[in-house]
Amino acid sequence: MDFEDSPTEAEFRSVARRWMDANAPKEYATALRQAGFGELNLNGVDVLAAAKTWQRRKAAAGWACPHWPREYGGSGLTPIQQVIWQQEEGAYGRLATPFIVGHGMCGPTLMSHASEEDRRKFAKATSFMVRLDDMVACFKCRKRMELTGQSTVLINDNLGDPNEDPENFGNR
Repeated sequence: MDFEDSPTEAEFRSVARRWMDANAPKEYATALRQAGFGELNLNGVDVLAAAKTWQRRKAAAGWACPHWPREYGGSGLTPIQQVIWQQEEGAYGRLATPFIVGHGMCGPTLMSHASEEDRRKFAKATSFMVRLDDMVACFKCRKRMELTGQSTVLINDNLGDPNEDPENFGNR
């Protein structure tokens, strides 16, 4: 196997590295490199605030969810480009931890299964994925909930179709 970058990959790596050199929050570099799994401490700095700031900066440049299609705010990266980006982002990628479910599960589920109206609503919402002023509803009980803080929304398409089988929806 050849693990060297192709010329195209090397050029992409160079672009990613230059952007990181110019934009990474270097004041957190040591703390991020030293952090263990699940224990991020930025020496008195609010981790969520720092993570949101970093996500906004990346989103403005198309790096927040670069593996997403362009129409949803990503950069449409290939799988190898995604690997290269993660290598170049390095420890700074730990600042995306609060958003990992939204970026890796909720967003792709919306892209695949949401209505066009909902897709437009969440288009380019890569900074936080689920907007905090949104309402969500349980398909089974129809209870509506307002998202008012840091939230994770689980979307499971293995629940069935509420329109085809409303009595058994959610009972699989």
